[in-house]
Amino acid sequence: MDREIIEIITEWDSAPFDGGHDELTDLADRRFSGAISDGTAWAFLSNGKLVGIVDGDLDTFSEASGTVYEASEAVLPLLCIMRAKGGEERGKYYTEETPVETVNETLSSGGFTGYLELSENVLSGDYYVVYYGGKAMSVAFVGNSRKLHTDEEAFDLLTDEVGIYTVRSVDIAVTEIPSADSDTSVGPSSGDDSDTGSEIEAASNPTETSEPDNTDDTTEAADTADADSSEGAIVAGSDADSDTEPEADTAAAIESVSNTAAKETTAKPNESTTTDSEVPVDQSTTTVASDAPRTAESSPEPGESDDPLADDTHPGASERESGSSEGSTVSADHSSAFRGEAQWRETRSIPSLDPAKSRPDSNGASGAKASPQQGGANSVRTVKQPNQPPQSAKSDRSRQRRSARHSERDGAEAKLARAKKLYKQLQEKAERLEAERDSAREERDEAEKEVDRLESKVERLESEIERLNAEIDRHESDQPATSNQFGRSISATEAIAGTNLFVRYSSKGKTTLEDIHDGDGNQTDLRENLRLEKHTTFETDGCTVEGEPYEEFLTETIQYRFTRWAVEELLFEIIETGNHTGLSGLYDSIPHIDRAEFDGEVELQPAEGEGDEPLMATFDVVLRDRMGEPLLIANFNDSRQPARSGMIESLVRSGKDLCERSDSFGGAIAVTSSFFDPSALEAAGDATGGGLLSRNKAKSYVKIGRKLGFHLCLVESRENDFHMSVPEL
Repeated sequence: MDREIIEIITEWDSAPFDGGHDELTDLADRRFSGAISDGTAWAFLSNGKLVGIVDGDLDTFSEASGTVYEASEAVLPLLCIMRAKGGEERGKYYTEETPVETVNETLSSGGFTGYLELSENVLSGDYYVVYYGGKAMSVAFVGNSRKLHTDEEAFDLLTDEVGIYTVRSVDIAVTEIPSADSDTSVGPSSGDDSDTGSEIEAASNPTETSEPDNTDDTTEAADTADADSSEGAIVAGSDADSDTEPEADTAAAIESVSNTAAKETTAKPNESTTTDSEVPVDQSTTTVASDAPRTAESSPEPGESDDPLADDTHPGASERESGSSEGSTVSADHSSAFRGEAQWRETRSIPSLDPAKSRPDSNGASGAKASPQQGGANSVRTVKQPNQPPQSAKSDRSRQRRSARHSERDGAEAKLARAKKLYKQLQEKAERLEAERDSAREERDEAEKEVDRLESKVERLESEIERLNAEIDRHESDQPATSNQFGRSISATEAIAGTNLFVRYSSKGKTTLEDIHDGDGNQTDLRENLRLEKHTTFETDGCTVEGEPYEEFLTETIQYRFTRWAVEELLFEIIETGNHTGLSGLYDSIPHIDRAEFDGEVELQPAEGEGDEPLMATFDVVLRDRMGEPLLIANFNDSRQPARSGMIESLVRSGKDLCERSDSFGGAIAVTSSFFDPSALEAAGDATGGGLLSRNKAKSYVKIGRKLGFHLCLVESRENDFHMSVPEL
């Protein structure tokens, strides 16, 4: 399902869902509106009724657990399922040529099911009108904060906007959730299955089951008229006569709708033009006054609700027969009315916007009259409703608002001209300042090169001083084992603890880590320019570590290999997998690495009640910047046993304390030569709040405060290479 829809849903109030079908029934009983997810499938309910399922079916949730999201408005889940299904585009219109109010009136009166979306060329937000069986419900998401507006307020905001809006028809199957002990089986709610649609229609119109079996010719004629009316409906507002096929081209459909006010349509003889206000009746048994305010089909029976999703019951056939109004006698067959209501609920056509379709004739009736069906005495005639005003007071207010916007636009254009003149002047000044800046940058670069040269010289001199001091200590020592510095053997622990690595470049004018971070250079150029210079607290000439030459020992240690991977490989893995945003803290720290300290110590924040003295903690590798501030810390499990939860929990505790003391700290890394035990993965998930429905956009992030935290990474070392397993890149 689309990520934008999921982001809308996950902003709703959420709670665990673990009751399976029983909890679904409880949600339906309390008229719940919202969505349910088991991590893959999504079910949408509005006022306790199931309006659709994505990536699953009702059986998916019968024993499932997951999360339930409760919407603040019943229309929101209906909008989400319609957007998830996408539907079929029926037309695109420009608000200045075809006002939204006009199309809204047409869709509502035509019993349309789908939605209208105004978002193209609109910067202020996204605006929708959701239709189910003609009932219109407005929704607006306004501003960068996506503030929600609904009902009339949302519609007023929509009509104030200028842009291009799209009308889409969507098949929606609304059904009751069966009780736990019911034998009813409901299939996947795809909205496209005709059998499912029939079952839902039957559930929405319970009185249809009481339709008399003795359907006469009048009923058949009425059905034929209904079918002709549905087939003859003009889709997407095309202005075609009865001899013209509906237009397939979207642009042509928009143009035709925009020009409907200037055209008229002549219906062919014997072609049905039945509208929502028309009711086919049996001439032999029915008498209807020509000026009747409402027809039998359009008048709601007692107890009926205008809301297709409301939990109302419909009266039975006997109640309908006895509930006629005074002054008129209607004994039309009930099956025609029921079929009309079903057609009203399922219609996906956009009725025509042509004024000729609703122009009153000389007798005061609107539109062309349908010719009677051929069938002897049981012929069918069409009763028309009086024509209604085409433009409401709200339309007048919208025109006034548009006129005001045009005036504002003229004033804005004058301001724009003045702004362009000022912009040109500022641009010339900016170009002059940029030239001065470039010259200053060149001078700065030369100065930095000189500083780097002098720093390198200082480091060499310091190393020479240390070597000479060691030589003096060797001559002054009385112990033969330590007096011979050259050729002596030291332990692996002493070698690691006495080694630091410095990240240096052959030339800062060539590719550096900062260049890679900013999108310049490649890995080959970086490797040729970057070097790791070692600094030791002991003389390395002729030195061996447990019988192995020091240089060979060092390059094979996991500490040295990890440091080289961090500065030569990690940045490229993050870039190539598109994770520079999700791992921004780690990504931004790497270019600032100046040195790697083996068995390095850092100061941690003391716990409350433990005094003011800082605590010292040791890590296998500490990557620091030029000022000595820790950027990344790493601990290793260099054994064949799997890394367990204790290693992760200890690293997280230290990382939290370090994060509160240092603004530069970006991440904590656990490295294992074997693999991570499930308990370690669970501990990492608990620390980062990870999960399928986690709202945190940062990957594997330990959050300390509103803008405070660090990344927790789990890395496996195999065959002299490193692979990040948490988070997965």
